[in-house]
Order: sequence, then structure tokens, then C-alpha cells
Amino acid sequence: MNIKKIILAFAASAMLTGGCTSLDMDPVSDITDLNYWKTPEQFDSFVFGLHSRFRSHSWNMFLLGEARSDVFGGTPFGGEATQGMERFPYNTLNAENPGISGFGDLYQNINQMNLFISRTLHADVLTESAKNYYLGQVYGLRAYYMYQLYRSWGDAVFTEEPSLGFEVGKLAKAATPAAEIFEQVKKDIESSLSYFGPDYTIKEKKSLWSKAATLMLKADVYLWSAHRDGGEGDARTAKNALVDIQNNISRSNLDLMDTYQGVFAYDNKGNKEIIFTIHNELFEYNLWNGNNDLFP
Repeated sequence: MNIKKIILAFAASAMLTGGCTSLDMDPVSDITDLNYWKTPEQFDSFVFGLHSRFRSHSWNMFLLGEARSDVFGGTPFGGEATQGMERFPYNTLNAENPGISGFGDLYQNINQMNLFISRTLHADVLTESAKNYYLGQVYGLRAYYMYQLYRSWGDAVFTEEPSLGFEVGKLAKAATPAAEIFEQVKKDIESSLSYFGPDYTIKEKKSLWSKAATLMLKADVYLWSAHRDGGEGDARTAKNALVDIQNNISRSNLDLMDTYQGVFAYDNKGNKEIIFTIHNELFEYNLWNGNNDLFP
């Protein structure tokens, strides 16, 4: 028996007898749920990842929101090829022409937020202040996502349980009624505000979700419901959210610009009138999937 056969025989013997324990170890080269969540830096990186996904979804959020409004005028297209984009400002979307498939991929990030919330609530490697700050951010982000689903589709699937893979038998879920989705949005907003507590800091050139962002979302949500069936009470709640921002954030961070055009100036990004923004440096990211020129 030559040396190669001896080595193979020894390896086979070790595996058959179960004597080899050196292989019973966690993977170190692959990131999995089992070997993650071990350090504060990993939680911090995950939050930045959630914001990165938010940026990648911004095109679909634009289509679901501003593209369907009247900001482009009565005739936003003049006869040129539109690739079907005219359906958004004309609001002629239907089941055959939904404009967006797969719920705009928004569930990708909602599931990641569910995972983060689940792991952060039971984390023992974070300080209490760090845990509260992260949860304030992610509950606010999830409320924003769910608000998009609610306004666009009404009934929508929602679960707070994260999915960690392809789980046969657990994929099919009935849609939650629109009214319950809207209540979930409000619930997440209040959770966000509660975890932020007195922390009104605005970080990373306003590209990270903040308490001010949650308060602005709250104002938008309650103005929406005030126009539907919430009436004066919801309108007052919206106003109180805006007053909260006004009273607790200095004008050096947030204030009105001298001119409306200054809010969108290319040489003044993240200006005082901006509360939450999506940054993309030159050659760093192809914002809106290169679709910037489809709307004038």
C-alpha cells in the first residue's frame, strides 16, 4: 500500500468511527445568521445595509409616489416613446398593466428589517442606547415601507417573523386587510418614536433615518387619514408631529431655505430643508437604475 492509499484509508477510518471533531465548527468564510450578530459593528453594518437597500428601492418608491401625482403637469409626455411610463402620471394602471411587478421588491428589505428587529431585541452585545437608536431607525424604515404598500395596494401580506430561507409550507400567506396594514404603520411609527426617546440627532449627512424622519412620516400618515376618515383629530396629530420637530431640532440643522430652488441645488445637497436624503456620489451608484431621464 503506497502513501496515498494509507492517507485515504486513515481519512475514511476517521470518518467512519466518528473520531474527527475538527470539522464540527461554524463557518468563518460565509456570513450566516448563526455566525452573525456577535459584535456591535455587525449590527451597525446591517443598519447601513438596510439603508443601502432603501436606496436601491428608491426608483420604485418614486413610481409609486411622485410619478403618480400631478407634479408633471397635465401632459407630461409629448408623443415620444414612454415605455409605458405614461400610465403612472395618467393613473391608468390596472391588473394587466400594473407598472410594477413583485410589489416593487419592497418585501426584500421588509424581511431584513424583521430579522434585524428580532435579533436586536434580544442582543446582549449592544449598549441600551445603541439598541434603542437602531430600533428607532428600523421601526421607522419599516413603517415607511409598509406605508408604500398600503397606499399602492391596500391589502398586503405582512408578518413580523423573518424568513431565513426557502421554507416549504410557510411561503403562502393571506393578505392582511388594508385597515390593519395602516394600523401597523401607525404602530411602527410609535415604536420608532419610543425607542428614539430624546435622541434627535441627525447623522451621516442626513442619509440615516432619524427621529425627525419618523415625525415627518407621522405627519404624512395622519394627514392622509385626516383627508379620509380621521378628520380634525388626525390633522391635529400631524401638526403636533411637525411642531415636535420645530421645537427640538435647532435651525442650524433644519430650517427653510431662502428660495425654493435652493432645496434642490446640486451644490447644496443635504441642505437645511432636507430631513432625510439618499446620497450617491459620482460613479458610486447608478441611482434609479439609470432611469433618471424617463421623467422630464
